[in-house]
Amino acid sequence: MGRSDRQDATVPHVEELRRKYSDWLLTALTILLTLVIFVVTPLQAVGYHAFQGLAIVGLLVIIGGIIIIPTSPLALALMGFAVTANVAVYVLRLHPIAWDYSLHLLAAAWLIISTTLGTVVARAVFGRSRVNYHRIVGAALLYLLVAVALRPCSHSLP
Repeated sequence: MGRSDRQDATVPHVEELRRKYSDWLLTALTILLTLVIFVVTPLQAVGYHAFQGLAIVGLLVIIGGIIIIPTSPLALALMGFAVTANVAVYVLRLHPIAWDYSLHLLAAAWLIISTTLGTVVARAVFGRSRVNYHRIVGAALLYLLVAVALRPCSHSLP
């Protein structure tokens, strides 16, 4: 029994995680996105900028979920870009130097997040398998993602 055999026994494979937790993760992502939309974002709007860090942590957890739900490398790259944009806006808000386009960058990042996550979740929800509680909750997650995707567009209305 060599070193690689011991590593294989202790490190779970991504395929095994996908098989076990893919449906359950739809419910977890729904709860997380609900907290971000209805708790973290309003507290940020009131002026509690410490919650920006919680939003970034939530995004990292969402990216971890996308790794477990069967997905493509392009989806991971887009989510990585969106998290980088969120971190950049957070850092820019900490410094007194004002950048006029930080809100636009944040809106674009959340548009990328919602469309990418929506694509991944739609594949998981409407894929070939039995319908269960987690898939129904995943469908509710799709409705939340539509709201997140359309929110940046509402700022451009007169």
